Amino acid sequence: MRNTLVSVALAVLLAPAVVAAQEPDKKVAGGGDVAPGWQMRIDPNASRGAPPKFVAMGSGFHATSGARAIYWRPADVGSGNYNVEGTFTLTKAPAHAESYGLVVAGKDLAGPNQNYIYFTLGGNGSYLIKHRAGDADTQIHTIKDWTPSDAITKADASGKSTDKLAVLVGPQKIQYMINGKEVFSQNRADVVGAGKMLTSTDGIAGIRVSHNLDVHIADFKVAKQ
Repeated sequence: MRNTLVSVALAVLLAPAVVAAQEPDKKVAGGGDVAPGWQMRIDPNASRGAPPKFVAMGSGFHATSGARAIYWRPADVGSGNYNVEGTFTLTKAPAHAESYGLVVAGKDLAGPNQNYIYFTLGGNGSYLIKHRAGDADTQIHTIKDWTPSDAITKADASGKSTDKLAVLVGPQKIQYMINGKEVFSQNRADVVGAGKMLTSTDGIAGIRVSHNLDVHIADFKVAKQ
């Protein structure tokens, strides 16, 4: 009897976490709107009934989701040695860690063989780096799993926080920066080549916002080193 009660108690305690992890995509007013010149791709496993919204706002852009998606402009291409950066303001605390941040080295972003690396924050003081190659979830490779960092700005009482992300693609290394501090790096030779993650680090840069988030993006740019 005691074991049964303990099991029930544990199930009750764990239930909120399970519900949070399965939180459905929320419908967004104006969902499907995309800023002029930008393109949007919703994740293959996301709800098609809850498209996100990505619009120009002031001198930047604002993403309200909705389903998980990436956003890009075809002209924002990094080649050779280059930097991609942007400042992200999470305006509301997420129910649980949901990624938002930069996309780099993007290829075939509108086609069946999409390929890119994304460097993102989780709204919980941690960052995540992954590589996607194709539509299947089995083709998403974790480069760096959720990792806490003191470089990330602590959210205020309302859950709002602002952080500058940058990816520096140099001759030998790819560096991942948060607010000017390197939090991770990898040898370029380990990433590029036959049978590796990328055929080239050249590619389109963009933005990724996971589901049920409200994020403002400022100063997004791609620049030669």
